[in-house]
Amino acid sequence: MAHLIFATKYRKKLLLGKFRQDIKRYIYETCTQRHWYIKRMEADKDHIHILLQYNPTDSVTSIV
Repeated sequence: MAHLIFATKYRKKLLLGKFRQDIKRYIYETCTQRHWYIKRMEADKDHIHILLQYNPTDSVTSIV
């Protein structure tokens, strides 16, 4: 498992409303295609936390 945190540049508060939902949906769809399992995903105004279960053959750098 990996705990990933994606932050906006300069921590600007950009993840609001529909844009936040679109980003979360895109991440979920990408993980589903690659057979990774999102255990938990939370978003704030300037960052997203993801607890991700991934295949041992995939490297964390390629996931990010």
